[in-house]
Amino acid sequence: MVAGFIVLLIGLLVVKLNPFFKKQSKFVYHAFLMLFNRSIVYLMFNFRKRIINPANEKLDPPVVLIANHQSFLDILHITMLHPKLIMFIKQSVFDTPLMGPVVK
Repeated sequence: MVAGFIVLLIGLLVVKLNPFFKKQSKFVYHAFLMLFNRSIVYLMFNFRKRIINPANEKLDPPVVLIANHQSFLDILHITMLHPKLIMFIKQSVFDTPLMGPVVK
């Protein structure tokens, strides 16, 4: 919980309050989020992790990834793949008091 607040605070400082280099600072924050989510996933010792990529797909060209969204762990796994992601979220998530400001 504390780590999530720190990541949110860094994002606020780097992206929202920085008047210069908006595009670059947004990419830096997304790269930071990617590494943070990667560290969270690999620090969960109570889960066995296995990355399955039988067709050896690459994320270099623009791709569409669709998760079956069984839990919130899907969000961590998808966001740890690449820093340049666009996620589609339903309107009810934006309307919630806690998650709404974070996902915007």
